[in-house]
Amino acid sequence: MNEGFRWCPHCGRPHRLSERACTVTGKPLESEINQRAAPQRAATARSPLIGSVLDGKYLILRAIGSGGMGTVFEAENIALKRLVAVKVVSKPDSQEALLRLAREASIISSIQHTNICEIHDVGVLPNGGPYLVLERLVGDTLAARIRAQRRISLTNIIDIFAQILSGLQAAHVAQILHRDLKPQNVFLVERAGCSSLVKIVDFGLARDLSASAERRLTKPGRLCGTVQYMSPEQLRGEVLDQRSDIFTVGVVLYEALTGRHPFAAPTAIELQTNILRNDPRPVRSLRPDVPVVIEQVVAWAMSRTPADRPSSAIALQRALLQAARDSGPSIAALHDEDEPVSVTNPIWSPPSSSPAA
Repeated sequence: MNEGFRWCPHCGRPHRLSERACTVTGKPLESEINQRAAPQRAATARSPLIGSVLDGKYLILRAIGSGGMGTVFEAENIALKRLVAVKVVSKPDSQEALLRLAREASIISSIQHTNICEIHDVGVLPNGGPYLVLERLVGDTLAARIRAQRRISLTNIIDIFAQILSGLQAAHVAQILHRDLKPQNVFLVERAGCSSLVKIVDFGLARDLSASAERRLTKPGRLCGTVQYMSPEQLRGEVLDQRSDIFTVGVVLYEALTGRHPFAAPTAIELQTNILRNDPRPVRSLRPDVPVVIEQVVAWAMSRTPADRPSSAIALQRALLQAARDSGPSIAALHDEDEPVSVTNPIWSPPSSSPAA
């Protein structure tokens, strides 16, 4: 049985509950912790896992994110002294949530791609539910980047979406549909001297198309995903293939380019009507510096009929990169020198006529 830990306000490290003085500074703990206890006690009451050690390996430090199905904690791998992320279900009594988390572990491990958040370990909580140990990502989501910059340079947008489509292609080859791709589920990992490394996260609502006898966790008539980023066929409850994810990429690309959602509406009903029936404003009407060929690629990805979209993520990636090459000087002129650009991509490589990087 683990005794539990608490954070020291002096050295910033965890100490056992039985310790009365900081083992690093020698200063008393009880009075200092009592003075600052109100917010910490509230957080601990909401998250009883904080301060515990899972399977003798992972010290749970703090909650760093939550959603409808799960909560993500920052934790320390005690043996390796390395930060990791631990994901658990928010409602341990929900059988659906437990099944989705267990299936997410299987799905992530089946893809294994640079642009997919890696899974390190799985385990069982004291309540019998599963937990996942994922790589701890440091950086920002694409949603936060869009809010902060309002107008991301075209060069960086091309780089980010080339990586998104590379990871998505790997998922689709593994017969996995994400079904909930959105700016909040695209993480941009900061790297000194290099462009951000894209990581697609949260496969909790993903669907494995290869499992013909798979138990369906989504009840008939129930929408699965985030409505703002659903394809028309997803909204209609039809059978989905990889082109549904491609439509979503088009929506996210539009938003990254313009800072606005293409189908924004004041109500959920109007939003769904826009997705199903109404064409969004052309990208260039909101951002005139976007080359026409890139605007055309975005519109292609958001075609209302699946058959009219790119047939695969790699097809969309190639079209986007070709459009960027065709618009080379105009895009290069818009690049900010303090925004590094990567020169490699897991799928695409520059043509031999391109200047050496």
